[in-house]
Amino acid sequence: MKTRVIVAAVCAVMLIGSGIAVLFSTMKQPFASTDAAAVADDPNQNSKTELILHVIDSHGQAIDSVATVIERRLVKRRVSDPRVQITSDDRLKVSFRTADAEETARVKALILRRGRLEFRLVADNPTLVRRALLQNDVPMGYRVYSVQSRHVDRTERLLVSDVPEFAGNFVAQADVSVNEQTGEREVHVAFNQQGRGAFYEVTGRNIGERLAIIIYCIRGQDGQIAWPGVLVSAPVIRQHITGTATISGNFALSGAEDLAAVLESGCLDAEIVAE
Repeated sequence: MKTRVIVAAVCAVMLIGSGIAVLFSTMKQPFASTDAAAVADDPNQNSKTELILHVIDSHGQAIDSVATVIERRLVKRRVSDPRVQITSDDRLKVSFRTADAEETARVKALILRRGRLEFRLVADNPTLVRRALLQNDVPMGYRVYSVQSRHVDRTERLLVSDVPEFAGNFVAQADVSVNEQTGEREVHVAFNQQGRGAFYEVTGRNIGERLAIIIYCIRGQDGQIAWPGVLVSAPVIRQHITGTATISGNFALSGAEDLAAVLESGCLDAEIVAE
């Protein structure tokens, strides 16, 4: 039986650049572990919640990896006294403290959230776009997403390729800030070394194209989309971009912070339920 206890120390350094809104920095994962004996329960603090999680479909993800992702999410969100214990090949015991029922529900949702960040190209072929948007004839390999326009008060419908140009466990750090010009909350994503090179190559070969930023996309082991996720923005690529992207989506503070935690903690491919 393994027990993991977490202490949190999160810091971030951000430098705003150009392009999609470029951020470039070298950062360490805000994650640490210690012995279970080092952290004692304080009955005078917030109420304690315990969850038994059942991995009903691993989608090829090992139980250790599932535990690590959950740990990192709880650390990133500074959840009080988080503990993750592997109790069998397909079950975990997770405990934490919260101030009230609303916070408990939010943390549960954060733990169970599946999906990943994907960057995909927006179709610009006029014939394909007209067929999809006006005749509801969506070509194979594409799907229609809706996104709130940032410049006018309307919803924009876009035809987006199913093929990810960039996706996976490439996020080294994700942090929330407020855009001084728009007042909107944004999530700044800094990629690891492998991700920086891949994103530079993707943006370089697609200058002038719109790049759809999709969160919480779920794919099966065959690579096909099982859940389409949410399109949050689709900026035009103006130049090669190295290092980071900024995700804007009219987020509430809790939503932005949860998204940052999900992105930084790594992909949760396994399907889990709370018993």
